[in-house]
Amino acid sequence: MSGPGNAQSLEFEDVCLEYAGRHGVTPAVSGLTASVDAGRFVSLIGPSGCGKSTLLDIAGGLLPPTSGVCRLGGTDVTGPQSTTSMVFQEAALLPWRSVLDNVAFPLEVKGVRASERRARAAELLRTVGLDGFANAYPSELSGGMRQRVSIARALVTDPALLLMDEPFGALDQQTRSMMGLELTRTWERVQCSVLFVTHDIGEAVALSDEVWVLSRRPARLLTRIEVDLPRPRADDLPLQPRFQELEAEIWGTLREESRAMGVPERVGV
Repeated sequence: MSGPGNAQSLEFEDVCLEYAGRHGVTPAVSGLTASVDAGRFVSLIGPSGCGKSTLLDIAGGLLPPTSGVCRLGGTDVTGPQSTTSMVFQEAALLPWRSVLDNVAFPLEVKGVRASERRARAAELLRTVGLDGFANAYPSELSGGMRQRVSIARALVTDPALLLMDEPFGALDQQTRSMMGLELTRTWERVQCSVLFVTHDIGEAVALSDEVWVLSRRPARLLTRIEVDLPRPRADDLPLQPRFQELEAEIWGTLREESRAMGVPERVGV
């Protein structure tokens, strides 16, 4: 159940989720069974609107499944867990607080004394390469830097599980690639379990130990693809033949789902 550092395993067992609305019941996830081993980095990829973010909400205890069970470290997830952190597409920093105080905020909420929380926040800022910006404010940072602050804030509590919902989706491609490399280097130091949502096949391959390919809604697990690329990942990773093979394998599965939805190739993936 436990792995490197504080990492814990995440398990979905026959998880289903349905939304009830004015126009009836909408199935979002159907009979999904899979697990993230402790300390592993797993990406979710699938057609737009297939239920990737819904799975993250279930893992984070924000949505209870209609049936089935989600477990973290062998314990049923019945609500938000203190051992789980989340990072979203928007950094959502507090504009009136400095970078250091934004990162320290979760420890402040927990009642950790000021000297201890500021020391831990400063350590995380060094880890994400922002130690020179501790006294800056969010408005003074680029989008990529704000997202690094968000990641540092998520890690400051030493989570067992980090949930990431398209955290680089709003960034340009060059910044996105650089942030991906920075994230993997940070994750290799902190060693928590990660479940990461992305629409970008190359990003999923570059970051992950394993990629889960999901079907169109309701989400079913089509396949789990092991990413057998050595770590640390090289800067020229996209040029490597094995990277390209894995990218093609994932796209081959997604292409059939896109065709079934009537989506033109490479759109909405």
